[in-house]
Amino acid sequence: MPVTAQTLRWLGMPAFLALASIGAPHTALSYPILLLPTLGAVYSWHYSIHSQRAELDTLTTIYFLSATVGMVLDMLAQALLAYGTGILIFGDQLVAYLREVSRTSVTGSSASQLADRASMAASWRYYLFLLLFNYLLGPPLEEAIKYAPIAWYEGRASSAEGADANKVTASKRKYLHYAVAAALGFATSENIAFVRAAVKAGESPSRLAITVLERTVVGGLGHAFTAALIAVNAAKYAGKAGSVGKLVQVLGPSVLYHGTLNMVLLVISALNGNVGWIHPTNPWTVAGMVAAVAGILLACFLHVRHLWRKLSRSLPAAPEAL
Repeated sequence: MPVTAQTLRWLGMPAFLALASIGAPHTALSYPILLLPTLGAVYSWHYSIHSQRAELDTLTTIYFLSATVGMVLDMLAQALLAYGTGILIFGDQLVAYLREVSRTSVTGSSASQLADRASMAASWRYYLFLLLFNYLLGPPLEEAIKYAPIAWYEGRASSAEGADANKVTASKRKYLHYAVAAALGFATSENIAFVRAAVKAGESPSRLAITVLERTVVGGLGHAFTAALIAVNAAKYAGKAGSVGKLVQVLGPSVLYHGTLNMVLLVISALNGNVGWIHPTNPWTVAGMVAAVAGILLACFLHVRHLWRKLSRSLPAAPEAL
């Protein structure tokens, strides 16, 4: 693994970034900002207590698997689930909804096209679709990707638990590193895709800058915070046998935060007459959106910190502070 992981770090990352900018070279200008959450995590890992951190090679592998395999599987699964759910809800209007949802900009649309979009966005069917997709379909898949490396680690550690329970209990602190590595890999790939789409749509430099900033904060920190919540809940319920109930306890809170964040953004877009995500332009709407998103992210962070501090009192040694 060391050779493979080092290859991923020094050759895989540049190759991945270069491939992502093919056809939209200006996307590369956003990389220094989009990678800030990843660089921050690496910095935090470097200065953490050696005995309490996960192996860098393992984290590298998790990061790249999440950014590539995880992203592809998630896109395919979400597309199939969205299509199946859309057939049930929209019926023969599904094609029209899919066409409008795929738009990243409404620049150049006629008045009649905008009116049609507003009518579709105001439909109760669209709101039902948003509820189902954001709480039962999309976010659960993405949160499961963040939990996957923890499940893998638990499987490896279970055989050693009886022999050295304290060692295994202390190693639960690695859950945080594993989940966040998966989250940041996924978020980086997702954020680059958003910026690339904006570049190809011909957005102005100011709009591109806003997109980059928003994706770094909402995409990077949002995914990292829900991953941290998964980690602390996984550590809390580590002694329980694997079951659907355990998955709900571990993933449920993160899905709730993730789904609510998505729901708020898409409802704001819908109230502005748009199907799918189109960034609002009204200053008051933008201010309200920023306040709502900041509130959700802050609530998630405080939730994680509270649970982690509570958990620390039940572990043999104090974990790293959050």
